[in-house]
Amino acid sequence: MTDNYVTADEAQTRINAAYAAKLDQCGQNNADFFLFVINDVQEPDVRLCEAELLSAACPIKSMPASCFLLFFKKAPGSDIESRY
Repeated sequence: MTDNYVTADEAQTRINAAYAAKLDQCGQNNADFFLFVINDVQEPDVRLCEAELLSAACPIKSMPASCFLLFFKKAPGSDIESRY
């Protein structure tokens, strides 16, 4: 396992927290989607997703591509195939 990875659970928690914070900032009460992260992923990928979420224009209508791609990415050397 690389030193620069985030577990799937941690990545999912962080990204959805950033999404909830952005919804609050935009005054949007409802969450239209919840992002699932099924594999351990690299820290820079999680940071990019968080940054793109938090810098998105209001109202937020879609998930940035960097966040969507986390569903398909996997940290190099991860010994966990998938949570699902």
